[in-house]
Amino acid sequence: HILRERPGEPLANMRSISFGAPTHSTELWTRVSQFLLRCGDRLESLSLNAPVRLGISANHLPVALTEAFIDGMKRQPNLRRIVIMWRDDEGANTETLSALHSLAPSLEFLHICLPYPVLNTREEQVDALVEQFKQFTMLRELHLVFPTFLAEEQTNFYVKLNNSITNNDALLQFFWYDISRAMP
Repeated sequence: HILRERPGEPLANMRSISFGAPTHSTELWTRVSQFLLRCGDRLESLSLNAPVRLGISANHLPVALTEAFIDGMKRQPNLRRIVIMWRDDEGANTETLSALHSLAPSLEFLHICLPYPVLNTREEQVDALVEQFKQFTMLRELHLVFPTFLAEEQTNFYVKLNNSITNNDALLQFFWYDISRAMP
């Protein structure tokens, strides 16, 4: 109903958008991407909440949404807040993260689920993570959520990561130091 053509295009004046539905609601999320494509350039807040119903979700962030972020939506100079709670076993990919930066160059708050870079050393892991976010020069608040539904070989890594964060050890110290240098 809200996607029908109407005089004055009320979607062009949207300031805040929030949608929520389970990850397996494929048709709805496709429609949401169409909705986003019709919005003007006045958005200030965008929230997409896709909880998992019953176990592990194989329904990843839809291609239609990623494409909307990458090259479909109008650039949003006023968009300061993005919350994407897509709870699956993968999280967002690097392309989606880069697209969000291009879409919202003045982004101040970002909540997103993405996989932690599983690399050889702590320094490499931190460098890879910092590299993904240093383009967000206006960012003031970052909420990172890591996927909880994992392949068995990744589970041990995330247990170690959780212990590292809990104990405030070198991994976390490297991250704070590097991220604050990259994004003062």
